[in-house]
Amino acid sequence: GFEHVSRVKPFFSTDLEGYWNPFKEFYNSSILGEIHDKEEAFALGGEHGVLLKELGFTMNFAPVAEGDGSVWPGRGWNGSRFEIAEWSSAYLRGLQAEGIVGVVKHYPGGSIDSLDPHKEVVRREILGEDVFPFLIALKEAKGVMVGHVVARGEIDSGEKPCSVSEACVDSIREAGFQGLIVTDEVNMD
Repeated sequence: GFEHVSRVKPFFSTDLEGYWNPFKEFYNSSILGEIHDKEEAFALGGEHGVLLKELGFTMNFAPVAEGDGSVWPGRGWNGSRFEIAEWSSAYLRGLQAEGIVGVVKHYPGGSIDSLDPHKEVVRREILGEDVFPFLIALKEAKGVMVGHVVARGEIDSGEKPCSVSEACVDSIREAGFQGLIVTDEVNMD
């Protein structure tokens, strides 16, 4: 173990969302867009948790609580904002029941609906309905991933991507979240 090297226990993380499946050579997973109720979401979280624990992971960068987008159809839940909140929370409960830290993403939303944030700067008016699923899921999540959307409206990132916006990150703490806050890749446009 790492106990003799560091006093801080390391996280071993991956992106197993179903849509992004780093283990597709030996594991077939449902995608979030195929889930239709909270029982299925809980079961998928548990299934992912069992696999990740067997492989030695401790954290999963999932679920995507932004809803389904046109950039990667099926990557997010395909439902109302209430259903997205409910399914994200259920997935997190299933995942974390297996001892895997769940990281809901990409706060505050709006980064996967029409443009690929790896290739273009995404600017979006963030509405209360965009933030709602995160506020509910943050009650279950142990982590949240901040996206790169340049936000205005309900969340205002001050013309900077949320991942480097103090105002955007502070809004997570102001919502009462005390867990881990991480950012997405920094090699995006």
